[in-house]
Amino acid sequence: MRIEDLIGKQLGRYKINHILGRGGMAAVFEAEDTMLRRLVALKVLYAQYVADANLVERFRREAILAARLEHAHIVPIYDVGEADGVVYIAMKLLTGQSLQDSLLIDSTLSPERVGEIVRQVASALDYAHGRGVVHRDIKPGNVMLDADNQVVLTDFGIAKSLDAPGLTTTGVMVGTPDYMAPEQIDSKIGPVDARADIYALAVMAYRMLTGARPFDGSTTDILLAHLSRVPEAASLRNPHVPPSIDAVLSAALAKNPADRTKSAGLFARALNEAIGSPTGIAATPPPGAKQAVVIPSVAAEQIVAKAQGATQTSAITRRKRPSTWPILLLIGLIITGVLMFVTDTVLDNRQEAKQTLATEAAERGQYQTQVAQIGITQTALAAQINPTPTATMPVSSTATVEASAPSPTAEAAQPSQAAQTTARPVATQVVPIASSPTSAPTNNPPTPIVATPTVLAACVGPLQGGFGTLWRTNLNIAEALGCPSSGEAASTASIQYFDGGMMYWVGNSDQIYVYYGAAASGSWQSFANPNDPSYDEPRETAPAGKLEPIRGFGTLWHTISAIRSALSWANSPEYPITGVVQYFPNGMMLFSPALEGRPDRIWVMTNDGSWSRYTDPN
Repeated sequence: MRIEDLIGKQLGRYKINHILGRGGMAAVFEAEDTMLRRLVALKVLYAQYVADANLVERFRREAILAARLEHAHIVPIYDVGEADGVVYIAMKLLTGQSLQDSLLIDSTLSPERVGEIVRQVASALDYAHGRGVVHRDIKPGNVMLDADNQVVLTDFGIAKSLDAPGLTTTGVMVGTPDYMAPEQIDSKIGPVDARADIYALAVMAYRMLTGARPFDGSTTDILLAHLSRVPEAASLRNPHVPPSIDAVLSAALAKNPADRTKSAGLFARALNEAIGSPTGIAATPPPGAKQAVVIPSVAAEQIVAKAQGATQTSAITRRKRPSTWPILLLIGLIITGVLMFVTDTVLDNRQEAKQTLATEAAERGQYQTQVAQIGITQTALAAQINPTPTATMPVSSTATVEASAPSPTAEAAQPSQAAQTTARPVATQVVPIASSPTSAPTNNPPTPIVATPTVLAACVGPLQGGFGTLWRTNLNIAEALGCPSSGEAASTASIQYFDGGMMYWVGNSDQIYVYYGAAASGSWQSFANPNDPSYDEPRETAPAGKLEPIRGFGTLWHTISAIRSALSWANSPEYPITGVVQYFPNGMMLFSPALEGRPDRIWVMTNDGSWSRYTDPN
């Protein structure tokens, strides 16, 4: 029986409504508790695992362990049971989305947001650790963000009770490779205890801050890296990450558990302190305020000791007026040292600032020289890009028509130095809805209308090949996208067709574009490529003639139910292609070569989340 066959069925007192998500061992459904008249999340073990007594026991143990943990940031467990050969756990239905889903849309989070998420997860972990429970699978997929942005830790499916014998076989690794501590990989390093959760929490923080996991590659490569490699500093991967965070992450990611940060709470506190003072330098006080001088702890202890010694000497020799010049000399030396340190620091900062300004000035001069050497005025460039128009221009009458345009060049054109760069378009994040197009695509020739060259003539920017011809000859596209400010860029890419749409991966940006609609127009979304190694191989049996997506496409398809519902099964393999992309202020263009009888195509995507497709017959 397929897991989808449970929808609409009754399991004990629970009527299953629809699927919420899937994991490695179980799927989660929204269900109605017919006895208490409330909605719950029902976690159901996959049928192929029910015969494994060890896994069933581990599944039941999740409910027992989690039910013992009553904490604001741990999902409450209501019930555990079995009906019609199906084993399930009933828990509180959480609104919102998982951290994993959030990161698929925004690949990085602000340091402040990361600090808050880590603080709440650490609070839950310290509570669990204090009661002898280790989670062992901390990762974004097991962290829920509710409607109030509160964090809830879920899935204690492989949790370990420190006061009970384990259920896993000796030598078997348990966890998710990207987030596994070294001791989970090699038992010789030490026992798996609370410090493994701290390591995984630090990996998750690294992922949120940088948009990437510390190590990439095959599962074997990742496991070996956790054992022997030091990840690149987070501040080097993302310049918006304060360098002060690097040391905090390094301590929590220590290979030896004995060297690791001692508790999740201490890690969270250190991380938030580092975020609070990104540069590690005290803020400049307002004018007139007294500036505090920080004295090293060793020096402070010496000063206190000397002060205590002076007090004792004064008590013994009360009749004799003590000489004050040694104390004054000591104070003078301290003040002089502090002033010298501050003066040197100010001078160093001023010198560094001068050097920075000089470097920036040189770079500006070099840039201006390069621009001057181009020798093409905006008027001349506009005339070159937009030749004198003919009396009429063919413009498609509707967005669903596939208009003709020559294919873009395979070589990426270098953008003009004078051109102003713009940010890549970001799609409006709308929940995809599987629906039929309002009109069927047609291959009727486009309707010629009289073109107005005003918009075209005013544009300055590289336009060539199929993209340029389509932009020049279709006024609707030109007005929708705006004037280009960067040239075409060839990129490694891949494409896969589905019954309800398509997925397109662009290697240069490592983005996956999901197209909803099987006709010649529809809506689209953009996601950072998740590429979870656990989805490198098929996990289900596809219907006849259909395929299950894998790798990055498969990760999105499995983990975001709305995408799976809208696209359904793939009807083609994932094809590696040479793609071409060009960005515009209000959208972008993508090129796909002829595949499976489909012609060369250009996909026009606008920032309102809509796309239209145009053939490229040449």
